[in-house]
Amino acid sequence: MLILSGIIASYGLLTNSAPVVIGTMLVAPLMTPIIGSALSLSYTEKFSRIGCQPQIGGRL
Repeated sequence: MLILSGIIASYGLLTNSAPVVIGTMLVAPLMTPIIGSALSLSYTEKFSRIGCQPQIGGRL
């Protein structure tokens, strides 16, 4: 996820787009818990706790 965030940030810097650069700040730290939450909907409730706790903590 950090590599993807770096690629998006580089694109934002090359195109001089502040919203894209700001968006990359959200992509890197929150994507893993978001993907975990999405997978937990498919599998079990055990994974939902694992995926939701970092999201709640990251937004506080």
